[in-house]
Amino acid sequence: MTEPGKAIEEALVLAQRIAARAPVAVSETLRAIEAAYVAGDERGWAETAVARDRARASADAAEGVAAFLQKRPPRWSGR
Repeated sequence: MTEPGKAIEEALVLAQRIAARAPVAVSETLRAIEAAYVAGDERGWAETAVARDRARASADAAEGVAAFLQKRPPRWSGR
């Protein structure tokens, strides 16, 4: 929720936060949300589990851990 007149400003801040995340994680999250919306809770939870597993198995997941341990910004590859 935002203050009146601040919706666009807050949406842009949120969009920047999402854009800074690992591309694989963002796309898998969007896919799972779409599945939940279209097919309902049971399929949505199943798709969420698939998305989680794909994101965790990605090169970006390993990069995120490495960047954290090395105290540096991650360099996302989208893989």
